[in-house]
Amino acid sequence: MTDALVILGRSSPSWSELYVVYELVQSNDGSRMKQEEWISHSDEKLFTRTVNSHISLRTEARHGKDTATPPLAPMEKSKAINLMKSLVRLWFKSKLC
Repeated sequence: MTDALVILGRSSPSWSELYVVYELVQSNDGSRMKQEEWISHSDEKLFTRTVNSHISLRTEARHGKDTATPPLAPMEKSKAINLMKSLVRLWFKSKLC
């Protein structure tokens, strides 16, 4: 959890760092994340397709090679940051209950 906060506390986390946040939540509470809809399926799909798309993000992409068709309208970085903040907030909240 601390790693996610450190990354999201940066002034401008990279796309790769945002994906690390996603992976932290998914690896710790992935089934709950989906079951309780901490992130919508469409947002999750757009985020992962954008972050992995070299065509969409060029040198900022997490991978150098696209693994899927790039999204027609890639997610904006500000939306991705807010999405990961929301995901972490819900993850933390679940740990308090």
